[in-house]
Amino acid sequence: MERPLSLRRGGADGPAANTLKAEKQLSLMELEERKDKK
Repeated sequence: MERPLSLRRGGADGPAANTLKAEKQLSLMELEERKDKK
């Protein structure tokens, strides 16, 4: 099976690392929103 160009360009863990970073940013934003609501 042909791997997508993005996977090949970013290496095996490139896209996964980007996803983890995005998830961390999202959870941080959620925590900030909860603080504001209090």
